[in-house]
Amino acid sequence: MKKFLAIALITATAFAAHAEMTAYFMLSIFSPGQLPTPACDVYGARLSVIYGECHALNGLDISLYGKTREYVNGLQLDGVSVVLSDMNGAQFGLFNWVENEFAGFQGGVLANVADDLAGLQLGCVNKYSAFGDGVQLGLLNFAGGFETSDGTLNGVQLGLSNAATDLNGCQIGLVNYAQSLHGLQLGLLNFAKSNAMCKFFPFFNVGF
Repeated sequence: MKKFLAIALITATAFAAHAEMTAYFMLSIFSPGQLPTPACDVYGARLSVIYGECHALNGLDISLYGKTREYVNGLQLDGVSVVLSDMNGAQFGLFNWVENEFAGFQGGVLANVADDLAGLQLGCVNKYSAFGDGVQLGLLNFAGGFETSDGTLNGVQLGLSNAATDLNGCQIGLVNYAQSLHGLQLGLLNFAKSNAMCKFFPFFNVGF
């Protein structure tokens, strides 16, 4: 009997602790002025008047500034969205940032940033650092950096200026740059350091 009571007590305590870490709705004025605490996982919706923070989010996020310490699965309608791990879903706002892998749609008026991309980035400035499968559509599009080995794009960049470390696809813009080109560049000025017909060619360039 004592053993049964002990097991029941441990189970109840664990359940209560889990319940305290899970919320179906989060309301924040300015974190830590929010209910429940930033340590909670949200399964439902988060509403942040100014700034809200949670551990993980599954569902809908409406925030002026919303920060998630871990992953997001769902829809974010924020002024600024910051996800410190992975995200699957869609972001609409002024500035969207996913620190690790993003799959879905990023629609940022000013900028979209991710580490890995699988999907579409639409904004004035679009950037991801490592690997991408999809489309970047904006004024300035960046896949990787000029002096790094990361930045593979399997897809399309469409903008005024496009830059990729390793392009497997197509760039369409006024100025296009790729360190390694496997595909097509269409634009006024086209630059490719390797695997291209020419290192510089106007109007179009082809890489193999």
